[in-house]
Amino acid sequence: MTRTLFILLTLVLSANAATGARAASDHDHGDHDTHDTEHADDGRVEIDADMAQQSGVTTALAEGGQIERLAQVYGTLATLPDRRAVLQARFPGVVTSVQATTGDRVQQGDTLAVIESSDSLRSYRVRAPIDGVVQTRSVSPGAVVSDAPLFTLVDDRQLWAELKLFPRQRGAVRAGQTVHLRINDQTAEGRIAHITPGSAETPYVIARVALDNPDRRFAPGDLVSADIVVEHAVVPLRVDNRALQTLDGQTGVFIQDGNQYEWHPLELGRRDARYSEVLDGLHGGAQYVVGNSYLIKADLEKAGAAHEH
Repeated sequence: MTRTLFILLTLVLSANAATGARAASDHDHGDHDTHDTEHADDGRVEIDADMAQQSGVTTALAEGGQIERLAQVYGTLATLPDRRAVLQARFPGVVTSVQATTGDRVQQGDTLAVIESSDSLRSYRVRAPIDGVVQTRSVSPGAVVSDAPLFTLVDDRQLWAELKLFPRQRGAVRAGQTVHLRINDQTAEGRIAHITPGSAETPYVIARVALDNPDRRFAPGDLVSADIVVEHAVVPLRVDNRALQTLDGQTGVFIQDGNQYEWHPLELGRRDARYSEVLDGLHGGAQYVVGNSYLIKADLEKAGAAHEH
């Protein structure tokens, strides 16, 4: 909700209040007080459709759905073991040419260097065994080579998210569970492929999630935060957590009926990062406010404050 729209809504609501005040000037002061009390106490606000749209007030249908219990974990991205290759000279010799350097993307079979064998004096080619990017290059033309690494290739079109599971989390996590990943302000989803022990010095095990990366927006070493879905249940009624507001110590939502928005306190049950289960206070099929519900709350509180004054 932008500040401009908030001001616009405030002006319209103030104009409506002023119109009401002018109309009330033909009545006695006691009638005016009664009008304010009804507006503050009945938990209703009226906003016309055009103003609601301009102010970003949006609604959703109250219905059933899934509630997830999540385990929050952290880790890093890593290259798959079979997607990394370290290349050495097949025979000792002299490097006569180098045709790839750090950062180059190569395809399987591309020539990376040519070496003249010290034994046969015949040249042979060092070829890329996989598609990937040249991560390191440790050779130059004219160098004498034997068994030292010449190139390291990495195929980063698929990565592992390696997530650390500490003892209190391990009992609820298993292979096959869905994982919601957050990496560099971006999101992705996958499933746990397997869980492997950590080293003897570490107090955690590793859950690995395969992550497709065709556009290479992620890179090995990126930090990952993740929510593992360890349990899920289908509930008969739930609401979006963005809709929840608190009034007079009660949590609830605003229900739309035409231009009327009415406050409904709720009894809530299970909750996850997106939804809350509704046990009482709402019926299925109701239209409840999700976007910018705080504007309606602000107007209701303003009316209540005016009445108290």
